[in-house]
Amino acid sequence: MALDAVKHWKVLRLTAIVAIPLCVWLVLNIVGLIGAPYEVFIAWLTAPVNAIFMILFIIITFYHAMLGVHEILEDYVHAPGLLKASMTLKCLAFAAVGAISILAIVKVAFL
Repeated sequence: MALDAVKHWKVLRLTAIVAIPLCVWLVLNIVGLIGAPYEVFIAWLTAPVNAIFMILFIIITFYHAMLGVHEILEDYVHAPGLLKASMTLKCLAFAAVGAISILAIVKVAFL
């Protein structure tokens, strides 16, 4: 159990560190798109580098958020059955929303 906690802590920190440059990249690019028409944003997103970085951003931030919610559930949900159900629902929800987000980016950028 202790090894799982240490691994969880390390992965949470690693995803936070990896998310930093992705967040900086996203903010710098989005600031340049403020006030731009929809077509300009779509043109920006269709560039392969931007689409790939957006997909990486979604994966890293959703995984990081899922790990954070995992910690919250472990700390505050004490009933074993409710904890298991909450953990399952958490995984399903993050996987579904993440997959939909990635599919939307793929549809706009590559199809």
